Amino acid sequence: MLGDADLTTWRHDDAFRADPTPLTVLDRELVIRAVNESLERVTGFEETQLVGCHIFDAFPANPEEPEGDDGQVSMASSFERVLRERREHNLVVQRYDIPDALDPERFVTRTWLPVNAPAWSAGDVVGVVIRSEEIALSVEAEVVLRQFRDALRDTECSDDDTMRRVVEAVVWGLRAHAAAAAQVRQLREALTSRSTIDQAKGILMAQHQVDADAGFQMLVQLSNNSNVRLVDVARALVYQVQSEAEPDQG
Repeated sequence: MLGDADLTTWRHDDAFRADPTPLTVLDRELVIRAVNESLERVTGFEETQLVGCHIFDAFPANPEEPEGDDGQVSMASSFERVLRERREHNLVVQRYDIPDALDPERFVTRTWLPVNAPAWSAGDVVGVVIRSEEIALSVEAEVVLRQFRDALRDTECSDDDTMRRVVEAVVWGLRAHAAAAAQVRQLREALTSRSTIDQAKGILMAQHQVDADAGFQMLVQLSNNSNVRLVDVARALVYQVQSEAEPDQG
């Protein structure tokens, strides 16, 4: 078996560093030996802050984690399974809150599609590679998935290709669901922004007795001069006018 130093070579592998999925390499003692740039971006922690730390010291359990989420327990069990069975383990979906990089006493809620796989060297398993793709799911979806999660995990580890394809389909569906939900949020934000901009444009048209094009150009000029996003300038203008229109409560 190769020593821990061999796992640190992952840190200098260009493909590993550039992989778009967050990756973490652990040795058999679950000490972090390498992370890629995507992992740094998604967590906010730099490589120098993580390498050499035990995974559960770097990312401890959230003391306020809701009952039943068991992030650390599930991950620890999966690592043990990978090292024992010497094969990949797909956790399907798992909530695992992480410390805020700017305020480590505060935890940020995160949900992942984690897959843990053996790290091989010279024909032996020398550690674990964590692929931790982040996913945004509704609370309702997470509650439903939690009821079937253990069954899906056991199915994924079976030797039945059909059952493994069921798990792959579920994971694909989760990605599609999250992408659709993100699109809906973006559309709602866009509609809200458009409404606010139209309101602000109308205010400027009324104040300066100009047409719609001129009102919009005035709004754009305000945004450029203040170096503030157009929609934020519009919100501020609408808020100001609404505040002035409210009767004095004193």
